[in-house]
Amino acid sequence: SLQQVTITAQQNAQKTIKPYTIRTPLIPLNFKRPDLPHLQIYLKLETHQPGVGSFKIRGASNAIVSRIDNNNNDLTKDTVVITASAGNMGQGVAHVCSTLQCRCIVIVPTNAPLAKCNAILHLYDKAEIIRVPYDEWWNIIET
Repeated sequence: SLQQVTITAQQNAQKTIKPYTIRTPLIPLNFKRPDLPHLQIYLKLETHQPGVGSFKIRGASNAIVSRIDNNNNDLTKDTVVITASAGNMGQGVAHVCSTLQCRCIVIVPTNAPLAKCNAILHLYDKAEIIRVPYDEWWNIIET
C-alpha cells in the first residue's frame, strides 16, 4: 500500500542521495493559456544528472544506500545489488554500484535494446547483465 511521504523522510532521502546526484536546474516553460493567465509551468532538467541523465539516479541511490544504512550494514566486497530493469533504473543502479564498488546484477528482458545494456556496462563495466524471457522478467518485478 502507498504511504504518505513525510518531510523527515524526504529530508533523509535528500541527504542520502547528495553524493550521487546534482541539484538540477528548474526553468520556466514559456507556455500561456488564456483561460489560466497566472499558470506557471517549470521544467526540472533531470537530464543533467551524472552518468544516467535521468531522475532514476535519485531513486536508485536512495534505495541502495538507505537499505545498507537501515540494516546497519557496512558496504563490503560481498555486497550485491540486484535490479530488474530494461532502462534508466538499471543504469542508475549500475552508476551507484560503480561509485560504491559493489557487485551489480541487472536482470533485463531478452528483448531489451542492446543500446540499453551497453549503457549499463558503460556506467559500470563490472555489472552483470542477465537476460531472461519477458514473462520471467515481469514476474521478478512483481515479486
